[in-house]
Amino acid sequence: MIPDYPELKPVELADKEEVQSYLELFPPDICELTFANIYIWREWEKPRLP
Repeated sequence: MIPDYPELKPVELADKEEVQSYLELFPPDICELTFANIYIWREWEKPRLP
């Protein structure tokens, strides 16, 4: 579950469906805005979910 702002948490595989539902509201034109890309780069870029 994605926490309410301003709480943050690391991206986890369990967040996939919820994150994808948000991304589907604004379909990405580039691969950087997909859950797979966010998840793969999570250790390097340190994305956090609000």
